[in-house]
Amino acid sequence: MHPGALAPPPDEDCLFVNAYRPARPSPAGKRPVMVWVHGGGFCSGAGATGWSEGSRLADREDAVVLTLNYRLGPLGFASDGAEGGALGLWDVITALEFARAALIEPLGGDVDAVTLFGESSGGVAVCALSASPAAAGLFSRAIIQSGPCVVDAPKGWGPGDPALGVAATRRVLGLLSVASLDEARSLDASSLQWAPVDMADPNFPGWWLDATFFPGLKPPAAYYLADPPKTHVRDFIIGTTSKDGTAAFYGRAPLDNVTGSDVYLRHLERAWGSAVAPRVAAHYALDNFGGDVAAAFIQADADHFLHCPSLAMARSLNREADRASGRWARRARRWWAWWAASAGAWDPRRLAAGAGGDARLPANCDAAVDLAVEAARPRDTPLDDPLPFACHGADVQFTFGNEAGPDGLSSDSPTPRHDCPYSQSGRRLSDAVLDYWGSFARGGRPVREGDADGGWRPGGGVRKLASDDDGGIATVDRFRAADCAFWASVDDEVAAALAVNWRQRAW
Repeated sequence: MHPGALAPPPDEDCLFVNAYRPARPSPAGKRPVMVWVHGGGFCSGAGATGWSEGSRLADREDAVVLTLNYRLGPLGFASDGAEGGALGLWDVITALEFARAALIEPLGGDVDAVTLFGESSGGVAVCALSASPAAAGLFSRAIIQSGPCVVDAPKGWGPGDPALGVAATRRVLGLLSVASLDEARSLDASSLQWAPVDMADPNFPGWWLDATFFPGLKPPAAYYLADPPKTHVRDFIIGTTSKDGTAAFYGRAPLDNVTGSDVYLRHLERAWGSAVAPRVAAHYALDNFGGDVAAAFIQADADHFLHCPSLAMARSLNREADRASGRWARRARRWWAWWAASAGAWDPRRLAAGAGGDARLPANCDAAVDLAVEAARPRDTPLDDPLPFACHGADVQFTFGNEAGPDGLSSDSPTPRHDCPYSQSGRRLSDAVLDYWGSFARGGRPVREGDADGGWRPGGGVRKLASDDDGGIATVDRFRAADCAFWASVDDEVAAALAVNWRQRAW
């Protein structure tokens, strides 16, 4: 990871696997195995954080839960052009091989029932490994949270033009006063970790996956999963949060509660180019968002970068299943999840006495999830008001059922933690998510008792995961259909504009 991240202090000695299992014997015999790949833009994060501590998930679902680390930033993704700069992904494969050989059976797990799941760049890694022959046989099910990989990913999240990755690597080498990666290997690892901090962006645009990872694939790798996809994984859950994307998370959205079409258009031009921006402004009209520039921009960004690519990937998997066998259940099953408002909105007002607690949440509970969303509030909004949406990364806490997470803002402690308790409805939502994920890991179907609407349909509508206060768990048909049709109509123009923007950066 790179220094300055909201995570424990960085250390090259990071290649660990953390294992959790229930203390009691399993009534079912061998336990399913769930392996977590953390997010962080491939430049920050860790497997062992407060949010992703695996004991509650393991105990409730009678599973073996593994969380792992992999090399990040220059240590994991630098490329000199001779080979793909994706050593971090090879670390994940090595961890899976190690778990299969030495961990799973001693812990009572089933080597034939391994689910790989991850969020953000961790989801991208899961997606990539689902298509790589190098990972075949190491897992059979995949859960991809906010990490689609059938289209060009946001900069730093996926493979692209190798020239960009090489240029970024040369920039790092220059900061280190060395001429090659061989020379850089002689330096102290901390030097490599600090180098990206001096750069405009710690993410590496254009790392790519060479033929040893994807045989026959020539860079630039625009797609991991082609259409039709080639994957060794049978069952998928694919999902996003309600206001997913990079705008709020990376601070690219307007920071004030500003209004005005001119301001809106300028933000759209910076994001998608001057040719497409007027059409984006017309489709995501300010009038539909109460004139709020930030709200409109965040929705457009979420649809373009994560909602629509994730839906496209899910549909592509189903089409391949139909072609391969005539029955989707034989080849691949995909289940679509969407985290609605309460998945990222810890509402202090719902924690009044008699409603799950007796104190307000500290403001840093929101900050621990998403710093930039805090800045996107109107300036006159009290800090103890809830976030109005489920931001990027808000699902992680609900995936593991934990109430304590890391927060590097308000403490000098190297691993600060803050309790962010659930409301009663929030706890019920998290328990439901744990049950869905555990059921999927056991048998490939996310089912649970008490689903009044008949449960989750494979290949059908989107399953909305929300607390009772926000409408509860339900199926949504034609999710973002008109918005995704719009982005499909401008896809080529947007791709060209983004390529120009990336090449103009100071790599």
